[in-house]
Amino acid sequence: MDQKIRRVHPAAFKAKVALEALKDENHLSPREIVSHINKTSSVLPLGIQTELLGISRNSLYYHPKPVDPETLTVMNRIDELYTRRPFYGSRRIARDLGYNRKRVQRLMREMGIEAIYQKPNLSKNNLPHPVYPYLLKGVIAGHPNHIWGTDIIPLLKQNVIFDNGKFVN
Repeated sequence: MDQKIRRVHPAAFKAKVALEALKDENHLSPREIVSHINKTSSVLPLGIQTELLGISRNSLYYHPKPVDPETLTVMNRIDELYTRRPFYGSRRIARDLGYNRKRVQRLMREMGIEAIYQKPNLSKNNLPHPVYPYLLKGVIAGHPNHIWGTDIIPLLKQNVIFDNGKFVN
C-alpha cells in the first residue's frame, strides 16, 4: 500500500513519514491524530488518510460520551474526602459518602487515586544477608574429632574477639 500511495500521492507519502516522526516524538493519542484529518475539501479519500495516519476509519466517527454531571459531583466529593484523608480506602469513602462501594472503586480507579497503606514486603532489608566463606574448603576430615564446630555468639556477647585463630580478650 505504501508503494501505491508513493506513486499516486507523493505529497501524501511525505506527509505520512513526517507524521510518523511527529507521532513518535510527541506520543500523540488517536483523538489528536484524528484532528489532522481534512474531512471537507481533501484530495485524498478519508480511507487513505486514516491508513496514512495508522488509525481505523471508525475512529473518525467516534464521539466520546460526556461525563454525567452527577458522576462529576461524586468524583469531586471523593476527591475532597481523599484530599483530607488519603489513607481512606474505597470502603471507608463509600460508607462516609453513602455511595455504592463498587462505584467508588471504579471512580477512584478512573481518577488514579488509591489509599495510602503499607505495601507488602516493605519491612524486608534492602541488603541481602552476607554469604560467609566456607573455611573448610580443601580440608579433609581424616579422623574422628578432626573438625569441630561451635556457637560463638555467647563469646561475642562477652566481647571476646577471635583474631587469626586465637581468642583475644
